[in-house]
Parts: sequence; C-alpha cells; structure tokens
Amino acid sequence: MWQNCRKCRFFRPYRPLSQLLARELGLYDAQVASQLVSIMQDEYRVKGNEAQKRTELMIQGEEKWDQKPAMSDYCGFQESKQIFLLYEMKNPDGKCGDFKELDGTRKECSTCQHRIIGEGEARDRHAIQEYKQLAANSAALGEGGGGDQGLANYIQRIGAVKVFEAAQSYYAGKLTFRKPDYLQVCALYSTDRDFVPCVVQNPHEVCGVWTSETKQGELSKSNEESFSIVEELEKFRKSKSHPPQKP
Repeated sequence: MWQNCRKCRFFRPYRPLSQLLARELGLYDAQVASQLVSIMQDEYRVKGNEAQKRTELMIQGEEKWDQKPAMSDYCGFQESKQIFLLYEMKNPDGKCGDFKELDGTRKECSTCQHRIIGEGEARDRHAIQEYKQLAANSAALGEGGGGDQGLANYIQRIGAVKVFEAAQSYYAGKLTFRKPDYLQVCALYSTDRDFVPCVVQNPHEVCGVWTSETKQGELSKSNEESFSIVEELEKFRKSKSHPPQKP
C-alpha cells in the first residue's frame, strides 16, 4: 500500500506566517494589511531560495534540511530533535516505515492552558466606552466633534502596534522586553524577557507540550466569536459622522 506523505501525521505543509498573522491580527487596518503584504513578498523570495536548496540537497542525496524550512513542506518525524527531513527523500518509494495515518487531531494554541492572551483588546474595549461617553457628553452640550481626533489617533496607534508585533514575529520570531498586546503568546516557550507568539511556535497545531484548557469534560470556549476592535471603532466614528435620520 502506498504511504502518501500528505496523509501522514508527520507531514508538515508550509504555512505562511503572513496568513497566520492575518488570522490573529485581522485585515481591518490599512497599516497591518500593508505590513503583511510586505511579509508576503519576502516569503515569496524565501520560497524560491528553499526550492533551489531542496533541489541541491536531493541531487546530493541528502535527507535533512540545513535548518527548519519556512516556505516548504517537510517531514516532522524528528522535529523534536530539531531535525527537519525532506519528505521526498524520507519516503521515495511510498513505503515509509514511520508512516502514521493522519487522524485529524489538532493541538491548537487557542485550546491550550499555556496560552497567554494580550491585554490590547480589553484595553481597546474600554477606550470605546470612553469615546462613546465623550461623544454623548459633547452632544448633550451641543458641541460637535467630541473626541474625533483622539479616536483617529487611537485607531492609528492600534495599527502601529500590530504592525510592530507582526514584523517582530516574522523577522525575529519573538518579541523582546515587551509582551505582545494583540498576539497570543506561549507561556512555556517564553521567558520574562522573550515572548514567543503562538503562531510562530505552533503553526501546524501539533505542539508536543499542548495541554487542554478544558476541565472535567467542559467544552472549550476557544471558538468564541471574534471581535475586531478596529472595526468597532471605525463603525463608531462613522456613526458619529453620519447619525441616523429621525423619522
């Protein structure tokens, strides 16, 4: 029977960090979208370099990558030892003795008790209430534009912070001396000075130290409806600029 690598639990399809960051940070902010496009362009360059390197290794009969590939599929059978294999070389004839059927089990960071959630969204929700109250006070006093500039500056700051976190995650693989406000962090792989985002540490959802956050059979609440602060702030600003018409 042919052992198809793509149906094996050790197969690691490449997952562009730009797309994982987009899922975490959203694409509502123009600054964030621009940064992710820049990262995508660099990923395209990396993919080309890795394709050339793969060809060279296969010609040489080598089975191991020199380092963990970022934009190439690989075999993760020995990744716990920091050994990353060319799956084409590991299983050239479809008879790999280490093949294990993919069972669909996922070890998502969003369901792990080691996940640390940033404080950015909670702080932004509080800011929304303050701007709404400022607008209500201004309307009661017959004043216009209450907090408009402050709101615009706040939205811009959110975008700038997310851009920084995205860039550091991609180019450095961590944030140093500053815990992310918007990216989830792994407590086990982070220290009090170096913070490793979950999207960097566990892109394939196969983390070996994953521990369920559920207790006594309770369902995990990890799939709660996402809430975009930037989108909410923008809606609020537009509602102030174009208030609903009275009947």
